[in-house]
Amino acid sequence: MRSNMLYRSWILFTLLPLVGCVLDRGAEIPYSSTGLQTDAQPPNAKLHTEMARMLERSGETGGAAVHYQKALEHSPHDLTAQLGYARLLVATKEAEQASGWFERAQQDYPESAAVHNDLGLC
Repeated sequence: MRSNMLYRSWILFTLLPLVGCVLDRGAEIPYSSTGLQTDAQPPNAKLHTEMARMLERSGETGGAAVHYQKALEHSPHDLTAQLGYARLLVATKEAEQASGWFERAQQDYPESAAVHNDLGLC
């Protein structure tokens, strides 16, 4: 097993600089539609919500707020985006705005226990 790992390391050590040289010279590398090429899709509410969560975890509350707002522009009734944005507002000491978002989520999802809980805590 150890020799297999050494062999893989040797291959990477040898080939990566060569690929880098080819790319630096502007050579085109052929690829299939299932390989490197991807069909880019425009950002949607789920993507913005995930980006906001990632930024929030890293402490970037301003960027997280922007992405939650964009998610809510795409999908104003998205429960995940509504709760995420409201919770972010609570964390940034904007409880009055947060309660408005919790109330909006409560109107859209009256059966959601998470909404009732968070609104009560807010």
